[in-house]
Amino acid sequence: MKYFLFLSILYFNLFNLYCNDYVINISGKKKIITEHKYSDNFFYQAIKLDGAFTDNFGNYGDFESSVTIVMKQGKLYKVDFSNKYIFQNNQMIFMEGKREEGGEGTGVGKAIVIATDNYFKNLLDSKCVYSIKYFNDTFFSIIKCKVIDDAVRRLKDIKEVANE
Repeated sequence: MKYFLFLSILYFNLFNLYCNDYVINISGKKKIITEHKYSDNFFYQAIKLDGAFTDNFGNYGDFESSVTIVMKQGKLYKVDFSNKYIFQNNQMIFMEGKREEGGEGTGVGKAIVIATDNYFKNLLDSKCVYSIKYFNDTFFSIIKCKVIDDAVRRLKDIKEVANE
């Protein structure tokens, strides 16, 4: 058992040593799609976030997200989301994530890359943390993921596709 525990700790420490930080900055507008008011301080919202992103490798593109939120007694009870990123080469990645209880809208949670175009297949299963802040109907978010070297090479090699 001690041997297994030692190998597990060693594996996770080496994995973090050989992973790179991938940082995405996002901003845009929030639109409420539907709302169910269960009571004055208990409700469900489905919202759509539309915006643009840049990353720490100079890439950019369009961003959209579908988010469901449950608020209880003025605090977030549950948040689930699915994000879509369309890069300047028209390739896409998709993340999903969640946040459990706490906060009043602004907050921190976890996400994972769940699907990609073939170009970004090395990003699959990358684990991320995010933060988001709202100002009226505008949102600002940053996502930081741990990615492998092959994914970094792909991200650095993205070429721009001419607009038609």
